[in-house]
Parts: sequence; C-alpha cells; structure tokens
Amino acid sequence: MTRCDKASVKRSTAAAGLLILCLITTGLALAQTGVYRWVGPDGTVTFTDQSRPGAEKIEIEPPQTVPPSEAVRKALQAESGVADKAAAESAYTQFAIVSPSEDESVRSNNGAVSINMNLAPSLHADHAIVVSMDGQAIGKGSSTSLQLQNLPRGTHTVQATVVDAAGAELIRTETVTFHVLRRRLPTPTAAPFSGGG
Repeated sequence: MTRCDKASVKRSTAAAGLLILCLITTGLALAQTGVYRWVGPDGTVTFTDQSRPGAEKIEIEPPQTVPPSEAVRKALQAESGVADKAAAESAYTQFAIVSPSEDESVRSNNGAVSINMNLAPSLHADHAIVVSMDGQAIGKGSSTSLQLQNLPRGTHTVQATVVDAAGAELIRTETVTFHVLRRRLPTPTAAPFSGGG
C-alpha cells in the first residue's frame, strides 16, 4: 500500500467516524430536547424542537448504537499499526556534524572548509538538509557534505537541520564552533632610504 493509499484510507476512516459521531450526537440531542409537531391553519405540518401552544410532543426513542464488529476493529488496529510503523521508519535517530569537530582549528589559507554530517537513517527523498553558518542558512540539498569556500579568518558556528517538503524541522544537529586559521601575508614595507651623493 502506498503512502497516498494509506492517507486516503485514513481520511476515509476519519470521515466515516466523524459522520457516525455527528448522527449519534444529533439523535441524542433530539431525544433530550424533544420534538414537537404542529399543524398550521393552512394544514402545513411543522416539526420543531420548541414547544408552542397546540403543538403535540412526539416521543423519540434513543438511537440504537452498535459496536463495531471484530473485523472492523481489527482493520482499524491494523491501519493504526501501519501508520505507526511508517512514522517510526521515517524518524531520524541520529544527526551530527562530524567535521569540523567542536572547537577545532582549521588551517586553510584559501578559507576552504569541509562540513561533513552523519545522518541515520539515510535522508528520505522528500526531505532536505539545510546548513546554517553563523546563524544564516547557506545551503540546502540532499548531501551530507558541503565544501565552503573563502571563509574569513576567525571563529564560526555551523549547524544543520533536516526539513520535510513543507519546510517543517524534523531533526537538527548540535551547533559546532570552529576556527579558521589563514596565514596573513606580510605587508610589503619599503627599505629605509639611504641618501647617496
């Protein structure tokens, strides 16, 4: 059974249950408030829940309710089990940034830093990984590795989030702080001028 089929069955079951609940509630409400029959001067018969002079109260028996059969009960339990299993299978159990590690100093004169993540189970087709650096989203995709270029020297933070097709967050990594070390090129200085004759 596909996800769409499961969703359709779930919606149909929920709609049927809601309809039954509405019918039972309406029947109970009518039984408690009472129904009155009134015949107008032109012979029109009117049924209402409000008493009026000349109206006849009609006794309504409480609605009969029948518990669901064993087959229906088992089908509902099986459907619930399938939904629970699908939810469990889609749940991510681990998501972490493995490099750079916390408080790591990355020596890179060109500012290139590789971000590598570990996600279990693997990313689902309709989910995406969003990587943020220094609190700003910098990339979105399906890869668990990302190559950053030309990062400035200094301390940075990185974090990643898995989102579903609607953009809802499913799991996020811890924030990792790392330091980019870039060699500073010496500033050329002029040799002292020595005057000559």
